[in-house]
Amino acid sequence: GRFGHRRATLAVVKPLSVVALLPTEVSACDRIDLPLIARNRSGTVLPAVTVGVKHLGAGLQLVTDEAALGAPQCLLNGQSGRGIAAIDVLHCKGRARARVHVMTRTCDPDAGPGDGTAPQFEDEALHTLAIRPFGYPVEVSHVDVLDDDGTPMRFELPIPPLAPGAVVRASLYGVRSPALNIEKTLDRMMELPTACVEQVTSKMFTALMATVYGAAFDFPEAMTQRADALLKQGLKRLLAQQGSDGGFGYFKGCASLPNITAYVLWLLLMLAPTNADLQPLGNQLLGHLKAIRADDGRGWCHESQARHYWYCHGQTVTASVLFFLSEGGCLDFEAEARHLLQPGTLAGLSLWTKAHLLHVAIN
Repeated sequence: GRFGHRRATLAVVKPLSVVALLPTEVSACDRIDLPLIARNRSGTVLPAVTVGVKHLGAGLQLVTDEAALGAPQCLLNGQSGRGIAAIDVLHCKGRARARVHVMTRTCDPDAGPGDGTAPQFEDEALHTLAIRPFGYPVEVSHVDVLDDDGTPMRFELPIPPLAPGAVVRASLYGVRSPALNIEKTLDRMMELPTACVEQVTSKMFTALMATVYGAAFDFPEAMTQRADALLKQGLKRLLAQQGSDGGFGYFKGCASLPNITAYVLWLLLMLAPTNADLQPLGNQLLGHLKAIRADDGRGWCHESQARHYWYCHGQTVTASVLFFLSEGGCLDFEAEARHLLQPGTLAGLSLWTKAHLLHVAIN
């Protein structure tokens, strides 16, 4: 099919593995929406989910894995910088949910199928994501990619119906945008005037939510009294957890860490009347984030993927909280950020998601 003037294709590499090629030339802040249509075993179509992949700078190129290409992943564009954009579809209580996260990896250009080895990454990375239905079987039937004029291009996904608890992995690899520079992003952050948290603009918050969710949300205006109560309850449960029931921020059912990011940030912005009230809350949250353990294999994540999953969203929450606390003058962002951006901190989290998050919030 066609996506504007650029090609967009999808290929099935092997059973239970779906990979996609998306446009290689994307202007700053373009978005590609992938509505994922899920069906249960009886054929009933579940509510559609649109996943937005946001591109910054020179763009993010998604490519197939080495099993499909027969070439080292790190040599596809002559660079070693790698990005991973993962689409995660969950089915729970009659609803299909999706989230997007982006990470970066550096691979060894000398390693690859040519010498009998797989491409080596700088750290043990999230290579795949899990699609795991809850409750009863669900089938992802196709992907619609919207053209410039809104015309959908459909790609059929021959994935068999998934029994409850089954896991399907789909890997989407990309190229990190060279326009995204951590040092420059931090320097720009240092130039921003500090203000009380209450004065942080809703525009910045909305931009951050768009990064976390892949779509724009009307926060906080859309919040109702019931939502307010749920947010308070969510934060209380969040801070009470020590990773014993599935990892940081794991809620029973289908709640996701991006949902919990919204809980925390909304509370930080709207429910803390003074910096004195906010700082202990932020410190407590950061303490929980730093306590994430690599061997926490419980929760909905598949065993081998659990630690990478928590890392990815844990760093997103960390950067989010740091950004808004610093905006209110509640902590020294530079000291915290420079510490977090050092190799090995927070168990070697990817640095790019932090920079990506800050870049979007600033601009």
